[in-house]
Amino acid sequence: AELVRQSGAEIVGLSEMGGEAAVNDLQMRLKRKGVQLPHKVLVMRDGEDRGLALLSKYPIVSNRSVTDMPVSGEPKRRKTMLRGILDATVKMPDSRQFRLIGVHLKSRLSRDGSEDGMPLLLYGDFNDGPADSSVQVIQGPAKTDSRLNRLKPRDSRGETWTIYYEDGDTYHSFDHIFINNTLKKRLGRKPPMGVIDTPPSRQASDHRG
Repeated sequence: AELVRQSGAEIVGLSEMGGEAAVNDLQMRLKRKGVQLPHKVLVMRDGEDRGLALLSKYPIVSNRSVTDMPVSGEPKRRKTMLRGILDATVKMPDSRQFRLIGVHLKSRLSRDGSEDGMPLLLYGDFNDGPADSSVQVIQGPAKTDSRLNRLKPRDSRGETWTIYYEDGDTYHSFDHIFINNTLKKRLGRKPPMGVIDTPPSRQASDHRG
């Protein structure tokens, strides 16, 4: 909650949320800190203990999230993405809308997304780096209008990593934000962004926001 407050975010995408009670608890903690994010979406697949969530200051006018997304080419025992896909549309005060898609992929799982002309932001814990196949497939074919643009937020030292593994002493960018060309044009050449590396970030998650 303190990390969200410090960020000043008006829309927050979260991975590995522990269900409805956890989301409600976070909203209450934020409210006590003066942060009002009353609108929410939670995607929890039956049998899973972690879900995807979206908290928003602004109304969520459409929720097309799915908990059972078919996965082609997988063995019969794993025909669906176990963590689902969060797919919500937010309406801003000026009546413009944009779509947010949240994912949390299993490590080394590669599948794609889609675009429909609306300003789109895709975020999540991909458990893969920028050059890995899952990220490349989701980003789309190079040199095409449908290819998503991967943002590169940096921390206070100019570094882009989002998770550190003590075993092997390695740093990785496994969390990504993509935007389509429509949203890229709206945001301009240098949209404000960054990796949050204030002290609460070390308590909030093993990933950096």
